[in-house]
Amino acid sequence: MRGIGEVLDLDVRGRRFGDGRQDRKAFEAYSDAARAQVEEGHRKFGGKPFIVTRRNHGRPTPLGEPIGTVTAQGGAQHYLARPAESMDIDECEYRPLTVAENARAQGFPAHHVFASSEGDQKLQVGDAVPVTVATWAAQKTLEVLPA
Repeated sequence: MRGIGEVLDLDVRGRRFGDGRQDRKAFEAYSDAARAQVEEGHRKFGGKPFIVTRRNHGRPTPLGEPIGTVTAQGGAQHYLARPAESMDIDECEYRPLTVAENARAQGFPAHHVFASSEGDQKLQVGDAVPVTVATWAAQKTLEVLPA
């Protein structure tokens, strides 16, 4: 399994964490739980970028680890956090992973084309079963089938 860092597009920039949620028209701060996860990632990874998983009491993880499950809710649970040199939480760069990044994490080739709107693309990626998981499930099923 490859780490999520292998599929990230580090040219895609985020916003300051202190500027609030990117998906809102008016300013809305991130939740206390999100802030706590970013603070934990700062402590754990000492200024190196990391992933924050905003679901099911997720935890910050290093870029060398595989990403957690990408779900049909559109994959908006995984965020890339890039600490600022000052290590100030509000100065941290923070952004959700892109559709393309989630797709590559799921094992789709970079050239795969998804149909329709970005929201529909997120659902397509989230509904997909990674090839490695499908292969494992098929092998386990074959083990229990009668010969």
